[in-house]
Amino acid sequence: MKVLVRQRDLSDNYLRFAVQIGADGIDIHNAESLPGFAEQGYPHLGTVPGGGYAEVGLDDGDMNMFAVLETLRGVGFNGGLQMDHLPHDDDDDGQRSATAFAVGYTKALLRALDGVASFAPKTT
Repeated sequence: MKVLVRQRDLSDNYLRFAVQIGADGIDIHNAESLPGFAEQGYPHLGTVPGGGYAEVGLDDGDMNMFAVLETLRGVGFNGGLQMDHLPHDDDDDGQRSATAFAVGYTKALLRALDGVASFAPKTT
């Protein structure tokens, strides 16, 4: 999977598919609930706290982003990931800090996922 940073001047056509995992009732722990997902475009990664709507960092919401990425990989998704609905801060011009954190956090989760996959016991 690759982490994509959407430029502000790109149209919505840039995203062929977007899903709000969890908010749309998708069970992230059940790969069967994501039929055909691996063939889709760029899923948005975003999360909210407490069932409400507030833009927060990927580590601050209710979603287990590691489980989301693990499920995406489990259904064969190997495309790009879109950072979406990042938190706003008056001191963060253009959401640069929020974007940098989201990209770094997601890349760290993907690295951790690679480690889990590479060290998983082999079954015979």
